[in-house]
Amino acid sequence: MTEKLRMMAAKLVNSTAHGKELAVWLRDITKTVWYGVFYALRYPVDKRMILFESYWGRQFACSPRAVYEELCRSSAGKKYKIVWAFEEPERFRELFEGRKNVRLVKYHSREHIRCYARAGFWITNSRTPAGIWKKRGQIYVQTWHGTPLKKIGCDVVNHQDIPAANRRTHRYYRKEGRQLDYLVSPSAFYTEKLGSALDMKRMEGRVLEVGYPRNDCLFTFTDADAAALKEELGILGDKKVILYAPTWRENQHEAGVGYTYRMGLDLKGLKQESACVF
Repeated sequence: MTEKLRMMAAKLVNSTAHGKELAVWLRDITKTVWYGVFYALRYPVDKRMILFESYWGRQFACSPRAVYEELCRSSAGKKYKIVWAFEEPERFRELFEGRKNVRLVKYHSREHIRCYARAGFWITNSRTPAGIWKKRGQIYVQTWHGTPLKKIGCDVVNHQDIPAANRRTHRYYRKEGRQLDYLVSPSAFYTEKLGSALDMKRMEGRVLEVGYPRNDCLFTFTDADAAALKEELGILGDKKVILYAPTWRENQHEAGVGYTYRMGLDLKGLKQESACVF
């Protein structure tokens, strides 16, 4: 009977866009209190622990990976306890073989949330989970995952055509803007756009406009590296290579489905003269 009532209540709440947003708001408040009582106030900060994440635990990539690999090359890296959070830790375990100071945890697991409460440093390229908040003594480094050539976060005026969803998106981005200690930036343009998207009220001393860690490899890549990559991708000879890597679009979103994609290129035509990597 209790389960039926719960399902009926959930169906009622989710029957309208506003009801769904109310449910999300209540869920986020519950998570914030739960995190504080059972994790943040319970576990002390370990200054030698670093928590890494990339794309919400989906990948071992981007600037968090570049920072981690540079740390591994440094003699100082051995003194830190490193934690990587992945949705599927077993997929990545072999990449960390022999690293005694590295531990993998499942993204959104209790151990992952516990690491948020304990780690002296957070390094991520995406938003932190709902309900998580930074304690005194913790340092949050945000690298993000690309230069925003379109409006994101607090700069999006009409997110999904639902005012409540728009407010939720702004709330999530403002949370990141308030909590982060350092925003790693590759350019003044990036600093302006992402600072606005995160609604950062104070920029001075918080923006490290030193370049993107993930781009460092572009300055050390060799011809041999390029040849090996072409072979791996099945690209033969000296054919021109076109990389097409589209991002999501706010105007390509369907309620109940999520973000969709409409091809804007004639790949068949391009393939006649070039090698296309999609």
